[in-house]
Amino acid sequence: MGIYFIAAGTAKTDNREKSLDKAFKAHELKKFNIAKIDDFFTPSGNIYIWGATERSFKQLLEVEKNDYVIDVKDTEVKQVFRFCFYIDTGNDSSLQEYIGWDAELSKEEKRSYRYVYFLKAPLQTKNTNKSYYQNAFGFKTKHWLPGQRHINDELIDKALKNTNSSSIEHFLGIANQDFSSVILNPEKSTKLIKEETVSFIPNWLRDLVEQIEKLKKDQDHYERDHESLVEKLFTLLDFKEIKYRRGRIDILILEKSKPLITIEVKSDWSLSEKNLEYIRQAYNYSFETGTKHIIVTNGDRYFLFDKSRGCSYNENLVGSVELTKPTKEGLDLLNYLRTLHED
Repeated sequence: MGIYFIAAGTAKTDNREKSLDKAFKAHELKKFNIAKIDDFFTPSGNIYIWGATERSFKQLLEVEKNDYVIDVKDTEVKQVFRFCFYIDTGNDSSLQEYIGWDAELSKEEKRSYRYVYFLKAPLQTKNTNKSYYQNAFGFKTKHWLPGQRHINDELIDKALKNTNSSSIEHFLGIANQDFSSVILNPEKSTKLIKEETVSFIPNWLRDLVEQIEKLKKDQDHYERDHESLVEKLFTLLDFKEIKYRRGRIDILILEKSKPLITIEVKSDWSLSEKNLEYIRQAYNYSFETGTKHIIVTNGDRYFLFDKSRGCSYNENLVGSVELTKPTKEGLDLLNYLRTLHED
């Protein structure tokens, strides 16, 4: 998971207000024939847009889908987006003109934003001071963000250590947590944060976790209630084709009408990767549907298998996550699941 900083807006223009503070809908951009829009956004979804000049393009090339994009105005971080994709508009400036970037400037002053990229899911951050990130990365100069800048893995690891952050989300101030990051002396901070101790739940998961906790207290519930939890999660992960009860299969996830993930749902709250009977059952169903991805879950714990990874269940096990007690590895698995329908 990468991080991309953008210094959005200047005193001379209102560019950020036109496409970062304001969202577009898919139908508004239809005339520009942007092929990937439907792959990342629903008709009612909010689309945020920013552009890169030729000078910034080298930085933009490093960004991958679902990377975090940090929107900086002057010395303040305004919000955190997720990166979707970019397009090369070539010499066609019609999209830039439609958005209105640099409209306030004279013809001589206007810049060409040839590379236009699309963002989604803005989040407010608790860490709004630009200098917080400067200190975390160990940059000596306050002019470390001349326009746009991709942050590599080495710098991210350094920032996590310097801020005692257990995850990128924690570092960026977008995780649901009861404690704040404090910059330590980079020379003295050597403590590694164990992934197993992550104790916060992302904001987007909180309602679902509350439903899980409530269901655990309900002694008179059915397996169908667990299936509802699973449906809720995959809806949050932006999957749109979620099918119930296909023959003996509890839930089948499709992508463009093709089977993608076979899901076996159990009402056993003690479910683990050692429940081989459940796993074998799910595998048998996956051969009927033709999916390589398999999930065994109780609505709280999820075990993801990929049949292409080897010849045994252990080799096939991609990872697991417990929504009510997520670790960094577990949250990474959710992000991985989100990408399956975007490939």
